[in-house]
Order: sequence, then structure tokens, then C-alpha cells
Amino acid sequence: MIHTDGGNHNKTLHFKLLLKKNMLEFSKLILKKVSFCKNLFKKELIKSIKWIKKKEVVKLKIWALATFYQFQTIILEVFNQ
Repeated sequence: MIHTDGGNHNKTLHFKLLLKKNMLEFSKLILKKVSFCKNLFKKELIKSIKWIKKKEVVKLKIWALATFYQFQTIILEVFNQ
């Protein structure tokens, strides 16, 4: 039998494994994908902080500041709320 789903099954499986494995990594993936829009980036950053473990919030902040310098003001605003 040959699968012809165009890789969608693999993408869905990867998504589910990533989600179960580590919300921090999942949050990074989402933030990379929405970084084209500052408003969407801010919205997803706020959600990410709620999703991840408390001990990972500082890691996310450091990563976000290093990765998205152009959004420094937004990042600091969100993390200082």
C-alpha cells in the first residue's frame, strides 16, 4: 500500500510529538512562524507564556530577545506584565 497524503500525516505526527514533548519548543516554533506580523507575534508570545512551565519562562524570554531583536520593545512589555 502506498501513502499519498503528501506528508500531511507526518506533519501532524511531528506536531503532536513536539506538543507532548515540550511546550517551550512548540512555542518557539509558533513564534518563528508568526514573526512576520508584530501584532500576531505579541498575541502568540502572551499565549506562550501561559502555556509553558514557570521554570521555562526565563528561557523563552532570553531566546525571544536573542532571536527577535526587532521586537525587543514588545517582548519586554509582554514579559513585564
